[in-house]
Amino acid sequence: MTTTRIAPRAARRPDAKLATQHTLASLARRLAAAGALTCMSTGAVTPGVVRAAPDARLPPMQRSLQLEEQFSIALRAEKSAVFSAYRDSDIRSPGYGAQLCVLQIPIVATHVKVIDTRQNAVPTSLHRSLASAGTAIGSLNGSYFAERAGHLVPLGLVKVEGRRTNQPHPWRSGGVFAVTGREVRIVPIRKFIDRPATAFALQSNTLLIEDGRNGIRDRYGNRADRSAIAITDDGHLVMAVLHEPGGQAGSLFDFAEILRSLKSPAGGRIEWAMNMDGGPGAHLQIAQSGRHCGPNADGFIPNMIVAFL
Repeated sequence: MTTTRIAPRAARRPDAKLATQHTLASLARRLAAAGALTCMSTGAVTPGVVRAAPDARLPPMQRSLQLEEQFSIALRAEKSAVFSAYRDSDIRSPGYGAQLCVLQIPIVATHVKVIDTRQNAVPTSLHRSLASAGTAIGSLNGSYFAERAGHLVPLGLVKVEGRRTNQPHPWRSGGVFAVTGREVRIVPIRKFIDRPATAFALQSNTLLIEDGRNGIRDRYGNRADRSAIAITDDGHLVMAVLHEPGGQAGSLFDFAEILRSLKSPAGGRIEWAMNMDGGPGAHLQIAQSGRHCGPNADGFIPNMIVAFL
């Protein structure tokens, strides 16, 4: 297994006055205008993790968000997952230093599960425990939680192995991430029917992308670290985290625009994306490599989405 590491750019703090003159929303618009972000496999796939320099065929990245790391993970049936990390390197941007991490997995080559964790833990420790069996590909934090009667509990529907472990929340917006056999869907809450065949389900109150369109109406919402689960129109499961050392990576609108600009390794686009827990709760773990994206502080983790071989 050959490894080629890409050294990150030296970190510099942006000038505060310049930073306030730019928004990550404009960054996302420039992304779309520049031809979108593309995640491509980087060289021949061998068993395990293959790291390589970014493929020379990648289109020129726009100035603010640049590819800094990419590797592939060999799966079954000659399929591979691709992990890509981008960095906002524009010192004028308020998102300067923010990192976008994206894991794209062919749905036909994975088993996806919702895990009802309900634990106070350091994210990397909990995710590594799931990977100890050697079959996990990657894992993403789950949905929201709240305090009730002095205890932290999940918010929204959680269904594990065909059994409800948490009841639906009466949100009028958002949707449900649902797994039925090999079929993985994101369904708007108004259309979701919890059928007996649905083995796993997880509810959230915000759809970032709906049928290929930005589902966020407010362009100027609060900035925070973000995470999302998404599905492309060519059959890839996407786990994504946008995070920044100060915890102000971007608004929901910004995040949705960036996700809309992504392409799968085969050129597909994200058709549906659902926002998951953000802030300190946003984290993505790549099992075989141990790569982690997002804050790694001890906190309550109500549930997770895990892709297995």
